[in-house]
Amino acid sequence: MANQEITNLPDYLEIIIGLMPGHVYWKDTNSVFLGCNDLQAKDAGFTSRYEIIGKTDYEMPWREQADILIKIDREVMETGTPITVEEPSKLADGTDAIFLTKKVPFYHNGKIIGVVGISFDITKQKETEQKLQEIQYKLAGMTTVSAVIAHELRTPLAALDANANSLQKYFPELIKCYQLAREANLPVSLIREDKFKLLSTRIEAMREEIKSAFTFIDMQLINLNYAEIKQGDVEIFSIKECIEEAIIRYPFDASQRDFLQVLDHHDFYVKGNKILLIHLFFNLIKNALYSIAAAGKGNILISLGIRKCNGLKLVYVTTLLLSS
Repeated sequence: MANQEITNLPDYLEIIIGLMPGHVYWKDTNSVFLGCNDLQAKDAGFTSRYEIIGKTDYEMPWREQADILIKIDREVMETGTPITVEEPSKLADGTDAIFLTKKVPFYHNGKIIGVVGISFDITKQKETEQKLQEIQYKLAGMTTVSAVIAHELRTPLAALDANANSLQKYFPELIKCYQLAREANLPVSLIREDKFKLLSTRIEAMREEIKSAFTFIDMQLINLNYAEIKQGDVEIFSIKECIEEAIIRYPFDASQRDFLQVLDHHDFYVKGNKILLIHLFFNLIKNALYSIAAAGKGNILISLGIRKCNGLKLVYVTTLLLSS
């Protein structure tokens, strides 16, 4: 059996060459085709791979690209150096394609007698790359615009905060003057008692809203990779206070806050960037609330504590979504 296989080796090689993946072909020093595999013949419009013998690229469906292809052939044969290149082509069915091609010199008895090439159709990959590039350009544009908007919002917010700060500074005096005017029966408009108490807290609430807006902008800039985290942003802070600040700043809707409970059995201190950690808690809360809304039930439990494991002291923060 082994002897028979050896005897039939040329036949096997013919079959193997015909079935090889990609486009396989070889040419003489004049770039005249000496042979090819089945796929090359098919895309050239031939029924047999032997029909390509004696023809040139000028007689193929990709004749418009023949000058480029033959120029590459000659460079390989003149330099004796393999070349890998992307080649445009047109197939027999009229399809435009791009091939990733490697051409090597074809040697016989130490002399270059032609060129051997193998090409793989990468048209779909190139189209995908083009689409991805277009998406990246669009995302980059959207990111830039979003970052510009976020930065521009800081200016009016800073002005509002400065005005609120000034108002908060002098508001106690205004209240005192109003009370004295009322006691002296001066002609000042009456402010209802409930409204009067509300006014005393509105300025601080306004400043908290402005602070939350700044936090939201910071979070967006971090998401857009526009906020640089510097060494100076690292600090030591209480994890409990960090969680409380995240909960205070998070924009809960209606009764969403009622879903959340914090078990602060053990507080501990961490060293890091507080804004990033608050941002992390924002995402955890947002994802948990989304799941609760989807399921129509559930509660959020945040637990922090300290445990010992193999002689080591471990600190932890866990966020659990519990079904009810």
